[in-house]
Amino acid sequence: MVAFPLALWWLCVYVTNSYGRVDFPAILFHFQAGVTDHGGTGRILIAIVHTLAGIAMLAAFTWLVRVDHRWRLLEKVLVMFLLAFNPLLFGITRQGAAIVTEDGAWLDRRYIPPAIEAAPDNPPNLVLLYLESIEGTYADEARFGNVYDDIEALGQRGLVFHGVRQIENTGWTMGGMIASQCGTPLMPAGLIHDNQFEPLHHVVPGVNCLGDLLDAQGYQLMFMGGASLQFAGKGLFYQGHGFDRMLGREQLEKRLEDPAYVNSWGVNDDSLLDMAVDEIRELAETPNRSPSSG
Repeated sequence: MVAFPLALWWLCVYVTNSYGRVDFPAILFHFQAGVTDHGGTGRILIAIVHTLAGIAMLAAFTWLVRVDHRWRLLEKVLVMFLLAFNPLLFGITRQGAAIVTEDGAWLDRRYIPPAIEAAPDNPPNLVLLYLESIEGTYADEARFGNVYDDIEALGQRGLVFHGVRQIENTGWTMGGMIASQCGTPLMPAGLIHDNQFEPLHHVVPGVNCLGDLLDAQGYQLMFMGGASLQFAGKGLFYQGHGFDRMLGREQLEKRLEDPAYVNSWGVNDDSLLDMAVDEIRELAETPNRSPSSG
């Protein structure tokens, strides 16, 4: 009776310890898009430890119920507790309620297709950097010192947006990339879809994203990321939206002077930035080239 609620509880504990807040839509999407190369053997070992701990707890509780019948009364209380306070089940309930209450057209009413309203005769190059977990909070020198000074100096030379808020389904890597490039949240297959756990073949098909618009303008598009392109459908997204080259962990590790200088996810950020600068310089020295974006 307690086995299933306990298994869900330990799954929630593992997800929380490994990735932070339990985000059910993100879990759904990653199950479908694939979690290949999700962070190395370290996370696999952590998953094994959590599994063994859950089995040990279940075995101990089962033994107590058999040797002391008073524990049978506690079993029902434990089941209700595990089901009522599991954030994972709360996410499932909220997702199901959204399916029932929404009319299915809420996104259509709010969505504005991206478009290039005007383009200069000599299109500029475009470099788009994603700095995950970097935000204005780090400008508080009382707590973080001067770690944000360089980025703040860049902001003084450019345009900075304040008060930006994210909506549901935009709070993880692929969700953020798609929201910023396509103008739409990443909507994983819902609970009532028959194909929700089938392998993903396309990411937001039929939606014009930044890559599609630039590709139509003749841009050469390249994506570089330190993690594997196989993880979370990242390679599929860029391949399906106008990008000519995609470089991930498998391609970039070969360029490292020290092959051991990597982390569980892939190439470290400093190495990735150096490689990106080299690519930009190489493109800048190429004669008669098309405008580029990366």
